[in-house]
Amino acid sequence: MPISKSSNSSPLKDFTSSRRSAQLGFTLIEMLVVLTVLALIAMVAAQRIGRRPESVIRNEAQAKLDAAIQVARREAGRTGSVRAIQPAALIEGASLAAALPSSDSSPGQILLYPDGSSNGGLVSVSGKPLASIDWLTAQVRDAR
Repeated sequence: MPISKSSNSSPLKDFTSSRRSAQLGFTLIEMLVVLTVLALIAMVAAQRIGRRPESVIRNEAQAKLDAAIQVARREAGRTGSVRAIQPAALIEGASLAAALPSSDSSPGQILLYPDGSSNGGLVSVSGKPLASIDWLTAQVRDAR
């Protein structure tokens, strides 16, 4: 007759199996360290995602200036009167250094004449050149 093993386990087996199952989990300290590291990574990533790169801001400002000049140039040609644009009103922190002085302009304005020309100038944002406006053709070019 075969000898059957008893279903009762020995105290040594109970100790080793409970010890093995305890080693399979993580301690509270380990979990807190991992959560802290993940929180720091998420914080850095959120700051980078939330901030737009300066190049994108500059491109948007230049496109806005170009569009406003094109509309004003078309309007000047259509109506036969001088049109003015103030870069500071379009772009936050913008300033203009006019290329050609004009008696009928107030400072900081780009004047667009019916013949398609302008007083031209250099538009800067926070002291950094953004765009130059050609006085003869009123074309906007990147000033970098």
